[in-house]
Amino acid sequence: MSLKLLKIYFSEAQKPDVIDALLKAKVVSGFSVYAIDGFGRVHERYDISEQIRGARRMVIAEVVCEPDVIKAVEQAISTLHFKDPIRYMVHNVEDCGHWH
Repeated sequence: MSLKLLKIYFSEAQKPDVIDALLKAKVVSGFSVYAIDGFGRVHERYDISEQIRGARRMVIAEVVCEPDVIKAVEQAISTLHFKDPIRYMVHNVEDCGHWH
């Protein structure tokens, strides 16, 4: 089994479009989305409340998938043409399944 964990990082403003792209990608069987606080040195991207907090509100989508699905997700997201880039990470999944 060569499953991968694809983690996609994006802004709250990009969330609806990224979710729509993942839902429309027929090769994606499911995914999880959750909010995080992102810390970094590029503060000019932060809004006023984020500058005060010192962190940027971000969203992560996680997709457990076969390696070929990653390219399809990249193509789906690249059609959105966001000003800010979408960051991603790919991890190897050692094991995956369901307990009953």
